[in-house]
Amino acid sequence: MSIAILSKKKQKKQKQPKETLQQTLLSCVFMFACVLIFHAIVFQPFQIPSGSMAPTLLGNHLRVTCEQCGYTFKLDSHIDKRYFQKEPPIICPMCAAPNRIKNAQVSSGDRIIVQKFAYEFTDPKRWDVVVFKTPQHLTNLGGEESRGPVNDFIKRCIGLPNENLRILDGNVYVQQLKEGANGEYVAEGDYKIARKHENEKAQRAMFVPIYYSQYIPNDGGYGSHRVFSAGGLKQQYYWSTPWVADADSKSNWQLDKVRTYEYKGKSASTITFDFKKSNAYNIFAVYPYNQFRRPFSNQHPVEDIRLGMKVDPQNGAADLVLSTTGRWMQDERKLSAAINKDGFVTLTSKALEGDDERVLGKAEIKPITSMTDVELWFIDQELALLVNGEIKISVAYDMSMDAVMKRPAASITPTISIQTNSPVKLHEVELDRDLYYTSKPLNKVAHGGLHRENGAAMPAVDKTELALHGNEFFMVGDNTPWSNDSRFWDSTEPWVSANYMSGDGDRDRGIVPRELLVGKAMMVFYPGTHKWFIPHFGDMRLIH
Repeated sequence: MSIAILSKKKQKKQKQPKETLQQTLLSCVFMFACVLIFHAIVFQPFQIPSGSMAPTLLGNHLRVTCEQCGYTFKLDSHIDKRYFQKEPPIICPMCAAPNRIKNAQVSSGDRIIVQKFAYEFTDPKRWDVVVFKTPQHLTNLGGEESRGPVNDFIKRCIGLPNENLRILDGNVYVQQLKEGANGEYVAEGDYKIARKHENEKAQRAMFVPIYYSQYIPNDGGYGSHRVFSAGGLKQQYYWSTPWVADADSKSNWQLDKVRTYEYKGKSASTITFDFKKSNAYNIFAVYPYNQFRRPFSNQHPVEDIRLGMKVDPQNGAADLVLSTTGRWMQDERKLSAAINKDGFVTLTSKALEGDDERVLGKAEIKPITSMTDVELWFIDQELALLVNGEIKISVAYDMSMDAVMKRPAASITPTISIQTNSPVKLHEVELDRDLYYTSKPLNKVAHGGLHRENGAAMPAVDKTELALHGNEFFMVGDNTPWSNDSRFWDSTEPWVSANYMSGDGDRDRGIVPRELLVGKAMMVFYPGTHKWFIPHFGDMRLIH
């Protein structure tokens, strides 16, 4: 029986036909065709060409790990020789230590995956990162004009169809439009600020670090005298912890040269962030990524901030008050989130002078008795408290565009403080600012832009609002001082204007029609490389 079975198996094996060369070639052609179809319809790789989306997405750049505090950051690899005659030092945005440029790693641009069918049936959402063909009318170095859209750009979508758009004080304001029977567009209601918290992951991607307590220089700040220029500012000092305690309770705080701040007292005490003790980049909304570029004469105040920390109570539940200052409606006020030992949270607004204090909102959370992440956000005219990454309470306000334009400019820097009423340890105390959309960098004008002169909002161009009709979008780079985007395109490709837009070249400037959208940027699959073309795998990430 066993011999017969083996004989049958041998016969079956002999009957199986061998794969021919023709079949192998056909299989390879089929696989290649599938790859081409996948590339053409579904996903497409794309390399970031420049630093216009930094620090979210990076073109060719330098990767630096500070020799003193260990903070890793990136900056544009291009050195503008008009302003830097000698090889400049690289200034750490955390501790301000000068770093040697020869120790920086030269990295190529991020390689990303673009989902090409993302906008076939739906519109881009505000704050999406989008790849598109530029509608800008271009000429090459030989003076030859482009014919139709050619170059791929990648920017963040901040303006959507059927709305008016304005940019002021780093924020985006939009007003809804409705198309009438005769084809004219009519405004509905007033302007409202476009808030990024609707896409929390995008908001977190757009935070710009000011100072993190984890990073302190090895030499304690005394080994070298820092002298540097940032954004046209010259500053020199010995580094010291920028968080400063009240004079009467200073002895109960451990702040200097430590990564964890500890308070051992029993009565109320406050520490306040001293911007003058931090990097000069942080006094204005300046981008450390651009430190080898031309210094800016237009400096913008820091108002929208995030204050985060890990709270570790040392005696029962935490009893904290996190505060900042900023404009609430017309006036600048002290904005606070108080968390008491019973877990009651109160948001308040207090006049900087006098006793006028108003309760904005109340909520109840679980008392903080163990290590807990706590954050205070004041962003896009909204005050919020987050616990373990979740918004527990938020209060926002809107006001007419006329009132927004007439209110005073924000102070250069806010007053940010942490008050504790009981012993506590604060780990990983982090202070960020929000991305600031500039409307007039380097004296250029922005479509839809407003800027403040002598405290009042003035139009950056004669046409102060930009109208987006159906299937029209407005795209801006995250590195807003150095981004060639919708704000500053001074011409539109005639073929694009005639076929996809109104045909009025002046009216169509800065607008991206739906037909030029390539797709949505999904993830960085191959980050910038270092030695032997090996990427920094830790920088692989989804794009928000």
